[in-house]
Amino acid sequence: MEQEVIKQPLQRQGPEVLGVPEVSGAERARVDAKPLERPQESGASPADVVIPDTEAGPGVIPELEALDIKKVESVLSEGLADIYNALPADVQPAFRAAGEEAARQIYELLKAVTVEISKVITVMRHWLRLIPGVSGDYLEQEVKIKTDKLLRLRKSNMN
Repeated sequence: MEQEVIKQPLQRQGPEVLGVPEVSGAERARVDAKPLERPQESGASPADVVIPDTEAGPGVIPELEALDIKKVESVLSEGLADIYNALPADVQPAFRAAGEEAARQIYELLKAVTVEISKVITVMRHWLRLIPGVSGDYLEQEVKIKTDKLLRLRKSNMN
């Protein structure tokens, strides 16, 4: 047997219909300005707790906003001054631009709640391979050292 489906337009139910009092804009701003209280401490139910929005967006750790691209660039460029100066003059600007782009990408990866180390390593390898005649062993060693430093930098900014 088929059931008959009654199609009725949905009626909007306002707060007063649901038993929730109407809140004015000024009252809402006052509630949003209060510090977040834990329900156990204040005696309020979990539904009464207002969680403030973060400007960082979903999946981003707010404490890492202090970690800026310049710090990432300094870790990436550490120990490469001699190599950079030995590069031909026409290769230096391209290497520098690629390094700045790599730093920006790594910065974005480090801001995430969970860091995908493999992506950080891939970005760094791709950038360091621009050095003409770079040894594979040297490349892997530099990538490992710089990755460890970047993770320490991220951890120190979280605490």
